[in-house]
Amino acid sequence: MQKSYERGRRLAAESVASSIEYTLSDYHGDVKRVLHSMATVGEGARFQNGDEIECSGIVEYSIIYLDTEGRLTPLSFTSDYELKMKCDGERCRDANTHTRVANYSVRLMGPRRFAVKALVECDAICSESSEYRVEGEGGDLPLEVRLESVKIGKVGFLKSGEIELAEEIAMLDGAIEDEVEVLAHRVEPRGVVCQRSEDGASVKCSLAVRSLIALKGEEPRNYESMLDLSCKLDGDYVVEGGDIVPQVSIQSSVISLNPSEAGVSVVASVIATASAEIYDNGEIELLDDCFSTDRGVDVEVGDFSYSEHAFAKQICEKITDTEVKIEDGRKIRNLIYETGRVRVGGISAEDMAVIIDGEIQVSGISCEIDDNGDICYSPVKFDVPMHINVNVGCHIPHNARCNCHLSSDSLKVDVNGSAFIVSCNVVGYISASAEKSCRAVLAINENEERYSRDPSLISVYYPVPEESLFDVAKRFHISVTRLAQINALSESVLASSDERGSLVGVSRLMIK
Repeated sequence: MQKSYERGRRLAAESVASSIEYTLSDYHGDVKRVLHSMATVGEGARFQNGDEIECSGIVEYSIIYLDTEGRLTPLSFTSDYELKMKCDGERCRDANTHTRVANYSVRLMGPRRFAVKALVECDAICSESSEYRVEGEGGDLPLEVRLESVKIGKVGFLKSGEIELAEEIAMLDGAIEDEVEVLAHRVEPRGVVCQRSEDGASVKCSLAVRSLIALKGEEPRNYESMLDLSCKLDGDYVVEGGDIVPQVSIQSSVISLNPSEAGVSVVASVIATASAEIYDNGEIELLDDCFSTDRGVDVEVGDFSYSEHAFAKQICEKITDTEVKIEDGRKIRNLIYETGRVRVGGISAEDMAVIIDGEIQVSGISCEIDDNGDICYSPVKFDVPMHINVNVGCHIPHNARCNCHLSSDSLKVDVNGSAFIVSCNVVGYISASAEKSCRAVLAINENEERYSRDPSLISVYYPVPEESLFDVAKRFHISVTRLAQINALSESVLASSDERGSLVGVSRLMIK
């Protein structure tokens, strides 16, 4: 007996360090103080090589520093990473990876040199084919079987090609190109949804482009614009009842300045990709037991382990007006730029809800008033506690394994006296699967001993661990005393049963 099926399997997460030393170009001024730094990573290239999935790409570092002449200066450079994850090369059909910067550090090694190091972490889920096989099937023997159906979690992937968008995000009237500088920018996908139709599936969202732009003689300002993204997904795995989790990744983004007679046009060019993971349960029938009505068979049984998909759900949690005290008593007027990173501290399940704890790590640049009454700029870093309760709408098994990917968007930080007032959305998804196992027949071997010629009687029964002698006797309409006599169960064996009366050390019972 051989049955093939498909399943989804999470691979063990891998991490690798990526580092570089960077020396400033001649046209850059010496560093007086680092005000802001950020490290980001895209999915990069991925391909399967035998029993490994190889991932490679770049980590992009963005730094804003104050030079010795009091100018805010932007800086960006990259480092490479490459890592490998073990998989079953013969069975893996497709895989999807999630890559992120788990941690990074920026160290100034003099007035013109930086040393940076990032820890890149990657996990993957793969769709693979497998099979359930029973060796030595009984041939011409008159076998009777008992089957059991189990639900095995599987996963499919839909993907798009690269989508290029370009749009004006601001018009600086009367500005001169040489007096305009883009200090920093970021692009955030918002409201990502997957829509199904007769033609397949597509992903739609808005891309929020935010830029910090400095005009000569003026305080830097933030400019924000929304770009609409819509793309069709390609793939052969679309099911009606499966849970779909869409995702949009920013591959690259550039802010360019286009001078005109009226001033300077600020244009954002973005390259993005979209994908979706589809979670579902496939069904397979296992041979739970078999017996011969004519002669004996020896049956080898073992545990059949599998994962059952529990749920997959998108998350959009609003964190509003959370107060964080300014501990050092600085006279902060406002923040001119801020970013947030989500760190998940722990995940726990309670009945029909998942609780996620962690914090949003906020960093930015503050505009302050110094002791002389002059404006100055300083770095700002603080954490905002995060507690998310997600109602998943179904019972969560006690042994469920949860997995989530979260990020922050729409981050807003106001200064109110001696406190920061923080509001943002925590977005992403959470999925869970339950590890299960059941007894299954792995091999059938004929022996010469005859048990019964009556086809209405079962010759051999293999009790499951939780069954008692009374349960078996009731199942086959035989007295407990008779069942114990047939199988020569001594008082010591019966005395070794557990509190429920479950048999201990008895793998097979004769039924006559």
